[in-house]
Amino acid sequence: MSSHGVSTDGLPLDILATSQEHFFEKPHMDTGLPASKFMTPFCPAEVALSVQLEKMRVIEAMGARDTAVHRLENAYISVRQKTEIIDKLKREVEEMKRAAEQSAAIASKPEGLEIQDNHVSHNCSAPTDRITGAPTPPYSPSFQSNGFLPTQEPTLHIYEKSVSEKSPILPNIDEPEHTITLRQARLAALPLPSGIPDDALKPILIPHPYTFHEFLGNATGLTTHWCPEREEHGYLLTPVFKCSTNPRVITAHRWAAVDVIGKMVKPTECFYNKDGKWYYAGVYKAFRMEDLSTKEWDVLSPETTQAIIKETTASRKNVSPQNLYEIAQLYAAGALKVACIGLQCVGFSNPMYRTILEQANNCARTGKWRNMNTIPNGTPWISAINTDTGYALNMVPDGLRLNLTPNSANVSVIDEGENELFDNGL
Repeated sequence: MSSHGVSTDGLPLDILATSQEHFFEKPHMDTGLPASKFMTPFCPAEVALSVQLEKMRVIEAMGARDTAVHRLENAYISVRQKTEIIDKLKREVEEMKRAAEQSAAIASKPEGLEIQDNHVSHNCSAPTDRITGAPTPPYSPSFQSNGFLPTQEPTLHIYEKSVSEKSPILPNIDEPEHTITLRQARLAALPLPSGIPDDALKPILIPHPYTFHEFLGNATGLTTHWCPEREEHGYLLTPVFKCSTNPRVITAHRWAAVDVIGKMVKPTECFYNKDGKWYYAGVYKAFRMEDLSTKEWDVLSPETTQAIIKETTASRKNVSPQNLYEIAQLYAAGALKVACIGLQCVGFSNPMYRTILEQANNCARTGKWRNMNTIPNGTPWISAINTDTGYALNMVPDGLRLNLTPNSANVSVIDEGENELFDNGL
């Protein structure tokens, strides 16, 4: 330093002393130690190095954090995938158990189906115009919703023999095409009865504007399918649950399970419609198959789904479009079930076949295709086809159900659309 109060750096001593106070720590005066022991000189290089080290530590910590987050994300994805696989395996196990239970229940049913040869104990003569009455059949609550008229026990003599072949069990397959194919294969495996005529069936010709409704019964051709390999066998779709209105309170509705097989648990005479002509199909016996799956429901035609929904609400009053939409959603979700009823041909009654054709010829000759008696809509009535043979018709004029009885043997009407049929015997 010079004598003029200037330091060797060219700064005044008082300014230098003032600035150095900012870079040296002042010791606590009560320690009794010199101030030089507590003061360290300011070093920019050390500060810069410390800053660089801190930056490196921060970068390293952020990298470690990102690595941990990435590993946690991978672990979460792996756990989620494993959970989905476990849930899928659990569902498959449950479906396999359910399919095994259904298969075990169904496997015993085809074994009980029988081939039957039909022989009528009396001779069938030509029909006459004489009309006789018959007592009204007893009321049956199980057939209230579909208008089915129960009959007495049939007097048709049927000789039965056991079916030796076992039908294939239908597994639980997701694709509806596979399900339909296997169901048809099961029907094709059913044996055929003897006595079916080799030549083509003769149609029952009914002129315009008369319908088979006025001759035998009415139907819609939407919910019955025939096996392509063996047209003698088929299956039909019908609701498992139906909605009805409380007769005392018209705003109160209730759901109830119905007897989906009904009288067709016994041998039943069936008719079907093809290209506007009615044919006698033979004697059929129904058995329960697997219910329709939701995927099969999705591939049904709109006409078929509407027919099933209409049948579901047949006994309900004041049905609005919103109600029909809600019922359709319940079917699509699987809350409402559609029963699949197998139709096995177990016989062919030649006397019935000849009598129906003779009745059609007689009606064509006389021009009387309908009963001239005035009957209000929806009223069951009974008209004899032939009083000598004992064939009688139990009909509902505006309904979808027909019960024809040759001496009280059950008869159903099956109507066919372009690719589908509808059975009215259930």
